[in-house]
Amino acid sequence: AVASANQTISAIDLTSLTDGTITLTVTLTDAAGNSGGNATDSKTKDVVAPSGYSVVIDQSPINNANKNAVSFTFSGAETGTTYNYSFDDTDGGTTAIAGSGAVTLASQTISGINLTPLTDGTITLTFTLIDAAGNTGTNATDTETKDVAPPTLSIGAPSATFANNASSVTFTITYTGASSVNLL
Repeated sequence: AVASANQTISAIDLTSLTDGTITLTVTLTDAAGNSGGNATDSKTKDVVAPSGYSVVIDQSPINNANKNAVSFTFSGAETGTTYNYSFDDTDGGTTAIAGSGAVTLASQTISGINLTPLTDGTITLTFTLIDAAGNTGTNATDTETKDVAPPTLSIGAPSATFANNASSVTFTITYTGASSVNLL
């Protein structure tokens, strides 16, 4: 029964209806049985968060040559959503590098990200999608190593002098941050 001319009807349970266009049609009937015209309104129901997407950091490793122009690629994204990303290191002392944008293609590359402020070590990229209804998808992540510290090298004095006509000479080479040493 209608109680007033501006009555609000609330708490209509729509859980059994699938996502998509929901149309409400209202018809008023008076006590004499006369029906007025239908009044309708439509809204979009969207309770499903974006899913099925992934992300990968394009540089491996992140080093001095690429630290200020890092990129990542996401795929399997729902077009029309908004992406949010955050690059963070493990020290907790630096602010994460974050950004967002519109998804125009299911696969896109986002480039030109400067990770210089982040410390060396493991860098984690966290990526999410938010659809127009505000549903947030689960985090997609990738990790990569950042190493911008140059290797160090020192060479100690030889064990024998050339003046003594030694048949061999031993040098002590000490290095850190390098996977190999090339002798020239």
